[in-house]
Amino acid sequence: MAGLYGALAVATFRMLEIVHDEKSPILQLPGSITYACVMSGMALLAVLALQSAWQAWFAQPRPAHEVEPPVPAPTGK
Repeated sequence: MAGLYGALAVATFRMLEIVHDEKSPILQLPGSITYACVMSGMALLAVLALQSAWQAWFAQPRPAHEVEPPVPAPTGK
């Protein structure tokens, strides 16, 4: 997932120069501002995905006494 988010961030970065000439209808802001926000979001999602992968890979197994017992199914009475 981190690689996909990173690839989207890079692709968005390459489009910044192209969309800079477009202006928003009301505020007249360059389109590159919107794309820069999307690019930043994708980069941050890539960082979060890397962090989650790191934590999952190096997580310590929980001792058996800390694992919650299964909840019994209702009997239907």
